[in-house]
Amino acid sequence: MWWLLLFLPVCRGAQSPDTFTLSVPDGPLSVWMGSSVILPCSLSPAFTASLKVRWHRPDKYKTPVLLYEKQQIQQQPADSQYRGRVSLMGELEKGNVSLKLENVSLADTGEFVCFVAGDKWYEKASVHLIVKVMGSPPVLSVTVGGSGQVNVTCVSDGWSPKPTLTWRNNRGALIPSQSHHSATDARGLVSVTSWLLHSSSDSEWVACSVGLSEEERKESRVLPHTSKTGTVELERILRDRDAEMENLKQKSKGLWKEVFISGLVLLLLSSIATGLILYKKGFIKWKDSKETAAESQQDKLRASGGETESLLKKQSEEVETLKKEVETLKEKNTDLLKKQSEEVETVKKEVETLNQKITGLQSQLDTSDKEVERLNRQIKDEGKNLEGKVNDIEKENQELKQQNKGLQSQLDTSKREVERLNHEIKATTDEDEGKNLEGKVNDIEKENQELKQQNKGLQSQLDTSNREVERLNRQIKDEGKNLEGKVNDIEKENQELKQQNKDLLKKQSEEEKIRKLFRLPQLSVDSSY
Repeated sequence: MWWLLLFLPVCRGAQSPDTFTLSVPDGPLSVWMGSSVILPCSLSPAFTASLKVRWHRPDKYKTPVLLYEKQQIQQQPADSQYRGRVSLMGELEKGNVSLKLENVSLADTGEFVCFVAGDKWYEKASVHLIVKVMGSPPVLSVTVGGSGQVNVTCVSDGWSPKPTLTWRNNRGALIPSQSHHSATDARGLVSVTSWLLHSSSDSEWVACSVGLSEEERKESRVLPHTSKTGTVELERILRDRDAEMENLKQKSKGLWKEVFISGLVLLLLSSIATGLILYKKGFIKWKDSKETAAESQQDKLRASGGETESLLKKQSEEVETLKKEVETLKEKNTDLLKKQSEEVETVKKEVETLNQKITGLQSQLDTSDKEVERLNRQIKDEGKNLEGKVNDIEKENQELKQQNKGLQSQLDTSKREVERLNHEIKATTDEDEGKNLEGKVNDIEKENQELKQQNKGLQSQLDTSNREVERLNRQIKDEGKNLEGKVNDIEKENQELKQQNKDLLKKQSEEEKIRKLFRLPQLSVDSSY
């Protein structure tokens, strides 16, 4: 018999308890992508008989991450993306139902549900997992900002979760930024962008730091100094054109002076030549040759002046063309700014609408969670009340059974007394004593009849109590099923609301990308031209 004593504790430990609880971490767990992690979940009190463990994502109950039932891990139905990457930690007999997840990917970010069920009870709890990815070093760029300032931009991508971005100067002091944006790509990686206006300097650097924590950061530095580009380059071109035109004008004025002086010299030479012709006819040939040379020189000077005028005219036309192009750029820039402002306002309104929808969905989720909690409490309270009623009826049944036993004992005693008196009647010869004995027998038989009637009444009460117990048990089962159905309906509604919330957040992220596009620095054109 000693082996039965050894087997008894094992049987007791394996039985499914009426109720049990689950314990999981209060906060989220963080793990680097590509490594392994244990999602803790412990069961109290521990049991193994009819134990069912289901780890699943919130919206994938039917395709779990891991399913343990019938004393083994089931291969179907299971989510194929976790095949070969998940396992239980063992020690189920100690209540350890923790999940080990290997080769963690970015898609594993989020909530994992630990669902444990027995024959009479079930519980579930959630563990939140954050998958960390170190992004790229910040890329810094500097452009002209006007008024002696420059626009410094910092961009870093490939992070998970969303990192923090800070600016500081060479003395270590924090610098507030004018703008800060973030966006999530299709893989779930986050990119951050920030820019600020800073005084131009070729000796005091500024630094942009991006990271998940103080220990997990990447930093880049840059000198806030740059050469002028864009509009400033256009201004330089126009100034060069004007300087070139001014030089041409100065050259033209000097050239006309030279032409005038040359003309006077030629006139003087012509006068001398005419005098020589009149004085000596023999030098007519030489005189014509000199005059022809002078006229040729004059023609060349006139041609040079014409080319100068043509060049000046051409330069003037180019300047007018540049002015028109500047005016066109100004008009286009104004229209673009107006259009972008209108689009930004539209995006803002859409984002506000999305935020309102998200707030409404969150309120509905909170209301549904409260309703689930209320129904669970109601199930527990009604179960306790019905169990109390059943216990009271069972106690009453026990009392009735005790009374029945007492009456049965009295009946047996009375029967034995009747048999004894009958035996005495037969054995006695005295007539009066026989009559007395017969009277006693009759009294005892009447008492027996009364006891039988009482016994029948007690038996009827017992039958009624048994039927009431069966009715209450059926009521407990029916109400439990109804409440469980309500809970399932509410949980399905919660899942739908969460999905709507995710869709709205995704749309909000897309709107955020548009806002990021429209908030880039705009090209400005100096109106002095």
